Amino acid sequence: MEICNNEKCKKEFYVSEIGGGVPGGKERESVICPYCDSVVRTEMTSAVFVTRKVEDVK
Repeated sequence: MEICNNEKCKKEFYVSEIGGGVPGGKERESVICPYCDSVVRTEMTSAVFVTRKVEDVK
């Protein structure tokens, strides 16, 4: 779980990293809040990040 860093949001949400393990395929991917669409963080990875609202996981 992560917390949005947007002062107007600050909601918790789930993050999954999908894929990866591709040699030489690293790109800067963003973790985007599913509530307010703010970029929470970026990371160099060959995977992609999927975010979900807490109420959608129940």
